[in-house]
Amino acid sequence: MELSERLNLNDYFNDSRFQLKKPKLNGDWKERCGDNFYSQKEDGTWQQHRNRFHNGISYLKKDTRRPNMFVGERFWYLGKSSVIPPREFLSIIGGRSIQVNHPEKVVSNFIDWVKNNFKEGIIDVPNDNPDI
Repeated sequence: MELSERLNLNDYFNDSRFQLKKPKLNGDWKERCGDNFYSQKEDGTWQQHRNRFHNGISYLKKDTRRPNMFVGERFWYLGKSSVIPPREFLSIIGGRSIQVNHPEKVVSNFIDWVKNNFKEGIIDVPNDNPDI
């Protein structure tokens, strides 16, 4: 993903561009996996809306601890077609936290590797989706 914008989760929830990212629980697998399900109440507390995978107070606390959403214009989602990347890129891959202080040359080499080896967009279904 090439970063293009950083939004607060509440702004993401209310932004007209991302309304289709709200989970549609009776939709197809992509619609059920929507990630736009947190908004703030008038008093500033977070509200978790119906969704498929992040239910309950423990997810609400974890997901809103740093309430930012990174929105990219380009992405490569490999899902079940994922591969183990070359060893030189293992240090920049992992977990759900974001770290932005990687050596610039490693990052640019990684981006080149992805662009040269994979089609842009959704390549395959998720690894852990119970519907598939």
